[in-house]
Amino acid sequence: MAHPSTLLRSFIVKDSIENAHSLIGDDSLLNLILAWRRIGVKWDPPNEIKNGATMSDNELWNALWEHTIYNAEDLASASGLSVIRAQQKLLMARQLYLVYPDGDVSESAIQFIQTKVVGEIHKATKGLSQSSEPKETNQAPDTPEIKFPQ
Repeated sequence: MAHPSTLLRSFIVKDSIENAHSLIGDDSLLNLILAWRRIGVKWDPPNEIKNGATMSDNELWNALWEHTIYNAEDLASASGLSVIRAQQKLLMARQLYLVYPDGDVSESAIQFIQTKVVGEIHKATKGLSQSSEPKETNQAPDTPEIKFPQ
């Protein structure tokens, strides 16, 4: 039987952008994934997973997660979610292979987050540059505005 680290890598290889599709519009899931990397997850698997050779992929994935240690309240606090909501989102992220039992996050989730952040920065800076541009007028530059009495 392979070592759990080797087994985990076999799941990491399954990462795809389709899994990260669920992040679109789900800020709770996005915040959970960001928090997952910050809370100090510990993964302490045995040297081998008992009966791992006869398990389905789903059973093996769950067996790998049995050795994950984290503080649910820290996860909730870091993600801005209630403990129950954070656990629901963690289960979803696990099922989509967006987070790993060793505290890491899938490459597709990281790429999605980076793209979203860059997009938000671009949008914010575009808004700033537009607000600092002079407003259009019908006057030539440096021509004082003339008001006629009515």
